[in-house]
Amino acid sequence: MKRAPVRSFAFLALLAATGCASAEEAQRGARERVGGELELRLGLAPGEGLPAADEAGLRDAARAILSAPLTEESALRVALLSHRGLRARMQGLGVPAAELAQAGRLPNPLLSASARFFDAGTEFDFGLTQPILDLFYRPLRQRIAGAELAAAEARVAAGLIAHAFALRRALVRLQAEREDLSLLTAESEAAAAALALMQDLHQAGNVTDRQLVAVSAELARSQAELAGASGSWRARRESLNALLGLHGADGEAWTVAAEASWIGGDPELDLRADELEGRALRASLDLAAARSRIEAAAQRAGLADWSGLFPAGAIGVSVERDADSGEWAFGPSVAVALPLLDAGGARSAAALAAFLRELDDAEQRAVEVRAAARSLRERLDGASARARILREEHVPLSARLTLEVLREFDGMQIGAFEVIEAKQRELAARRALLAAARDARLALLDLEELLAGHLQPEFLSQPS
Repeated sequence: MKRAPVRSFAFLALLAATGCASAEEAQRGARERVGGELELRLGLAPGEGLPAADEAGLRDAARAILSAPLTEESALRVALLSHRGLRARMQGLGVPAAELAQAGRLPNPLLSASARFFDAGTEFDFGLTQPILDLFYRPLRQRIAGAELAAAEARVAAGLIAHAFALRRALVRLQAEREDLSLLTAESEAAAAALALMQDLHQAGNVTDRQLVAVSAELARSQAELAGASGSWRARRESLNALLGLHGADGEAWTVAAEASWIGGDPELDLRADELEGRALRASLDLAAARSRIEAAAQRAGLADWSGLFPAGAIGVSVERDADSGEWAFGPSVAVALPLLDAGGARSAAALAAFLRELDDAEQRAVEVRAAARSLRERLDGASARARILREEHVPLSARLTLEVLREFDGMQIGAFEVIEAKQRELAARRALLAAARDARLALLDLEELLAGHLQPEFLSQPS
């Protein structure tokens, strides 16, 4: 699926700043932009990235999806409807959105009053002043707040995408453990049948005590592994419930799709290796957030320089009542802060250092995105090649070996113990293929997450 170019969070946030009438409108705009990014990057239908606030409606919609077996796509829709943490992330946009709305407002005027008592009467002074320099600093404040909101939108979108892919990986692991549980069940049943056969042969004097004990030990081992896998599968299911935001009856009701498509085929990525780095850089929400932070730091440095030269200033009107004559006098008033004791040099230096820090952080993040793209592609290629060899060569050869051993057993050329060993090797080969297919699918999901805009820190670590 081709993706449209990454939207400019900064441009949209600054556009919202020019006409923002309220914090509610700013938050609504931020939520809609993040919802649009989720639709674009995760392939959601319009509106799915931005669920309504009706609690009963959300619950009913989630239960309707849960009535069918879960897939990676339907699990994501359930999480968007049910997971409180995802909604909390969206609600968190209200803070920078409110700060953006606040940045567009001028401070309230100051009313001052004083009284002086003389023998002839009382003298009153009244003043009404408005900080005037804030009018000139307002565009800078708006650009800072707009860039901070853009960075917050990028962070929220990245967090939601990270959750979506964590959910998809958890579902893949659950499907793999379910299939592994089926193979272990078959192995345990085969071991039980082998023990029954060996007991009959032992009574007839055709096998030794050592061979009988070996088969008994193998049955105990397979039963122990089956019990452990069963508990692991149930624990994995509860972990998935947490990612879905489900509990109680809803957490017990859902089932997983009967067959996972990724088990029987190679993962596909319609993208050449030389295109990966550029696409990952263009999609990166971490870099989008970094660019917005750079913009905010640059504007903040400019504000620090100007406010150092012109710290504060206000104009207004003053009213005075003369104590002797009782007359009232009106006139303008001006107040200007003189930068004699604090010229703002320290604030300017701190703002410049913050700006340079953001530049270096952005450069390093770009290096990490490039490295992650190359590393994940190599990991995907290796995991896919391993799964392909196991699927096309090792498993068929193991199955063929089992048939050949059975023919020799039917011809009374070998004993039952060799048949049991051949069947165990075939089941082990199928389990190895399942694990390899799972690893290949997880490698593809990791790379897709990077191309959706989110860089997991562990992407740069060596795969286990």
